Amino acid sequence: MKKLIIKILFGACVFFVPVSAMAGVSVHVDIPLPPQIIFLVPPEVIVLPETDVYAVPDVNEEIFFY
Repeated sequence: MKKLIIKILFGACVFFVPVSAMAGVSVHVDIPLPPQIIFLVPPEVIVLPETDVYAVPDVNEEIFFY
């Protein structure tokens, strides 16, 4: 009787415990680049007063350099 109970318990443990588990993760981030700004000649660059920041005036986009 003891052997039968041990065999049943062992069989139940083997049946309900997974043998192996696998996991996979995939991440994709799609950030578009800003549009290109093309200059035919080097643009005029000005220094903002009391800073180390340079700016390009008279352009549709805000362009700053530090």
